[in-house]
Amino acid sequence: MEKSESTAGKLVARRYVLLEELERGGMGTVWLAHDQKLGRNVALKRMHAKLLEAFPDARERFEREAKAAASLRSAHVVQVHDYGVHEGTPFIAMELLEGESLKERLRQLGPE
Repeated sequence: MEKSESTAGKLVARRYVLLEELERGGMGTVWLAHDQKLGRNVALKRMHAKLLEAFPDARERFEREAKAAASLRSAHVVQVHDYGVHEGTPFIAMELLEGESLKERLRQLGPE
């Protein structure tokens, strides 16, 4: 799948401006987004619409993921700032971490 340039600039939940798609996976996409209310950048995970159509319980599973992640308090876990549904698509707004991805790190270290 190609990264979605057409979605950049879209406003999600009257709060988050999508700036750049960071990653795409089986469950959804993760975007660099700007939180207009708090004036900070966040990572915004959005569920694929096709997944919602194919799996009736996908939205509930996504919400459980958001609640479980939000309940964790650790310097080693990304903090969840918000959860919601915009135009039928669930999203999770999370702390944006700077630096290399786990995929890049593992590529550098190689298999152990």
